[in-house]
Amino acid sequence: CRQGRKGRAILAPNTLRHYEHKLGLANRRVGRANCHDMKKKDLVDLFDRLVDDGYSRTTARHVVATVRNMFRWLDEQDLIDRNPFGDFRIRRTARDYAAPRPLCDIYTDGEVADILAEMRKPSFAATRDWTIAVLGVFAGLRIGETLGLEWRHIDLAERRIHIVQNAHDRTGAIQPTKTPRARRTIPMVDRVHRALSDWRRTAHATNGRVFLSS
Repeated sequence: CRQGRKGRAILAPNTLRHYEHKLGLANRRVGRANCHDMKKKDLVDLFDRLVDDGYSRTTARHVVATVRNMFRWLDEQDLIDRNPFGDFRIRRTARDYAAPRPLCDIYTDGEVADILAEMRKPSFAATRDWTIAVLGVFAGLRIGETLGLEWRHIDLAERRIHIVQNAHDRTGAIQPTKTPRARRTIPMVDRVHRALSDWRRTAHATNGRVFLSS
């Protein structure tokens, strides 16, 4: 998996952690079952156990899909004689459609303005955090993309931000974007241009990382 499947890019560390987490949930419920002896009923039982343990049906379905993909990889590498889950699917039932998905809370323009105004303080750290928030709100940057920015990726003259990498969510280490599509150029609106210009003067920086912890 760390080398990537044939014809695909190497998996990013956060993607690997996602798969490891899902396989961990499965392993704690399947135990020491022999890969060669597993049957489709074992995946059905795994799905039911996860739901009984309080996981959503969507999460349970993702765990089952991860196990199924692992067996597909084992089969491609000739590590097992056969893939017992090649055509396996967890069928959706009436329970999956019984209740609508809860809608996420979306802040109004006024609420966003209030939050940004409350964040605007004179300290160095507060200015940094406010600028990060402006990039998220008005440029649509994810937090990892924002923390992975270097000044060479920001063209204030042309008003463009080039996303080519991101920062690890826990260690802060720089890593490639998760997918080639995530590499993109974002035009700056006036609010973002002013915020980055002000931050550059505040940070007294022209190279290196745009946002540091101190």
